[in-house]
Amino acid sequence: MPVPAERNALQRAEPAIDSNSVILVIGGGLGITAQVCLEWARRYRPTLLIVGRSTNSDADEDPAIAGLQTAQEIRAALIRSMQLNEGTTPAQVEAKVRSLVRARELRRNLQAMRDAGASVRYISVDVRNEPRLRELIESV
Repeated sequence: MPVPAERNALQRAEPAIDSNSVILVIGGGLGITAQVCLEWARRYRPTLLIVGRSTNSDADEDPAIAGLQTAQEIRAALIRSMQLNEGTTPAQVEAKVRSLVRARELRRNLQAMRDAGASVRYISVDVRNEPRLRELIESV
């Protein structure tokens, strides 16, 4: 069945995004969505309002691990420091490593978007909190 010409033309149309655009992105700080945002930053230099549950702060990072690069190095340092706390489990160490690695990836991604020319604001909101999400959307 042939596709109507109007629909086909709409599918090929470039998005109406430019440097004056403000784009609200849910979960855009990590993964594939971050890569899409980076491409938008390169192409259009819009304002990106990126919403996610993660915090975007260096404050949570222990100065003892600030210079460490790999998950393995971070894990070893955390194990040494957490051994002082009896009852620390391997699962707690792994959760902390994952959290730190994700926070660093988030900060790198946001900076890459800025470096590519976008104005970027990260907003920490759990989108399952409907009143807070509604408030955020209304403020945008």
